[in-house]
Amino acid sequence: MVKLVTDQGWPVAAAAERYQVDPKGVRKWRDRYLAEGPDGLLDRSSRPRRSPARTPAQTAAEVRRLRVGYRWGPARIGYQTGLAASTVHRIITDAGLGRLDQGDRAAPLPVVRYQRERPGELVHIDIKKLAGIPDGGGWHAHGRGRAGPSQRVGYRYIHSALDDRTRAWHAEIHGDETAATAAGFLERTVRRFNRAGIHTERVLTDNGPRLQVGAMGSDLRPSRRQTQTHPPYRPQTNGKIKALPPHPARGMGLYPALDLGTTTP
Repeated sequence: MVKLVTDQGWPVAAAAERYQVDPKGVRKWRDRYLAEGPDGLLDRSSRPRRSPARTPAQTAAEVRRLRVGYRWGPARIGYQTGLAASTVHRIITDAGLGRLDQGDRAAPLPVVRYQRERPGELVHIDIKKLAGIPDGGGWHAHGRGRAGPSQRVGYRYIHSALDDRTRAWHAEIHGDETAATAAGFLERTVRRFNRAGIHTERVLTDNGPRLQVGAMGSDLRPSRRQTQTHPPYRPQTNGKIKALPPHPARGMGLYPALDLGTTTP
């Protein structure tokens, strides 16, 4: 672009139209080239030479110390240091401290991934509650406010089981999550896994009160029954059952009231 103007004598306006830029930009690059040669066409930093209003380094260090030591937010740190909350937010973000779950835990623990060695050694079970969809589809299919008259379709409960070692899984959709339904699901899961050569030993679930293992036949009960209670989210097992793919009915938005029965892996 510059050579068109300096070597071939193109007008600035013509060169600007050719390269789809403003004429002011053409003149800027032309003058830099004439003053400094090819080095004048290199990119330059946009950082100003002076920043008199920049937060002092000592104050910025105090902001980072309060963030790490007390896990305070920008508003509280700003009140403590006399800075605007937006300024505090910029300082902690530039320092990589914007998220409290990264880098500044009081007692950081490594993420330990586990996997059982034997099929059936641990089976994860979970129940997912999903709202039913009216016949013909709900607002996901038609848009909000255009799904037709209101229909009371209730909820569907997806009972899912996953073997920790083999990732073999079994899922059923039911109209409730009562103890009888959950126990029946567990019994059918054990039977199905037995036919596949997976003999259930332990079950990990957060629906323990509903799973009445004692109601199962003696030949189907897990060989090792162990009941433990923990505070919420401790330990943070977050069962691997969450990794199951979503049921296709969720994405289709059609015929959810139909008894879909057992989902085959």
